[in-house]
Amino acid sequence: MNSDSRASLFSEKESVDPAARIRAAGARVTPARMMVLETIIRSNGHLSTEEIFSAVGAINSEIHLSTIYRALETLEEIGIVEHVHLGHGKAIYHLSENLHQHLVCESCGSTLEAPPDLSARLELELSARLGFHIRAYHFSILGICQKCWNENNSTEKSKQPQEEETL
Repeated sequence: MNSDSRASLFSEKESVDPAARIRAAGARVTPARMMVLETIIRSNGHLSTEEIFSAVGAINSEIHLSTIYRALETLEEIGIVEHVHLGHGKAIYHLSENLHQHLVCESCGSTLEAPPDLSARLELELSARLGFHIRAYHFSILGICQKCWNENNSTEKSKQPQEEETL
């Protein structure tokens, strides 16, 4: 599914129910797909497969983890959800209507969302120089968040010996 098709699935987010989203993508509406999609929509964030399984299990304890994986796979194939790996951790899922870059702090583990246009220059450079076209929203960028950076720098400054003033 191309990005134009994905955009049309979500162009009227508030008025389109989850079943309509699945049907609009040409897939069959199943109870598992509905529960998984509704869980992701309600979370308004990023969920791992296990978190989705736990939330769906609270509604229907008969659903197996393998069913959750299959539902996620289908929802991703039809362009309704996306997954990303944050660092070396588990894949997390979110709606594909809001593609963004994930910035993961290696110190505290926090995740920041950055708009995809921030990676546009990298995308252009890789395309121009190497003929390689990336999906920048599919991977995360590791680094240090501002809070951890400030804490680390203030700790480093306090460890440095104080210079004595000479008169």
